[in-house]
Amino acid sequence: METKSLIIDIATTLFQQKGFIGVGINEILNACNLSRASFYHHFPKGKEEITKISYNHRSHTGNGLGGTITGCLTAQSVK
Repeated sequence: METKSLIIDIATTLFQQKGFIGVGINEILNACNLSRASFYHHFPKGKEEITKISYNHRSHTGNGLGGTITGCLTAQSVK
């Protein structure tokens, strides 16, 4: 899996589990085993950009967040 797709998948799962406010860039970086420079290479606008992409990613895959990025789904319940 390419780095950008990995970041999107992991960030989306974290946002679903903890909500937008509950997830920081450092948590995404640690979960992806990624440097800050690599993250910002793929997402120059940072958390705002990855949040929008994550929301759209789940909307297009049929696993929408019910209109909010603060869903309470677990990683196991996301299909």
